[in-house]
Amino acid sequence: LPCKLLLPEYDPAASPEHLNAAQALLEQGAACNVTYVLSCDTESLTGPEAV
Repeated sequence: LPCKLLLPEYDPAASPEHLNAAQALLEQGAACNVTYVLSCDTESLTGPEAV
């Protein structure tokens, strides 16, 4: 659905709270799955893989 894009006036990722949280996740061995857009055919995907 179309929605208004709101951009913050500052970089929230540069805040000390965010940096400490990111550092804590890395120390715990945080991991994630990443799929680059257009790296697979999304037309035929269903379920969690679908965008």
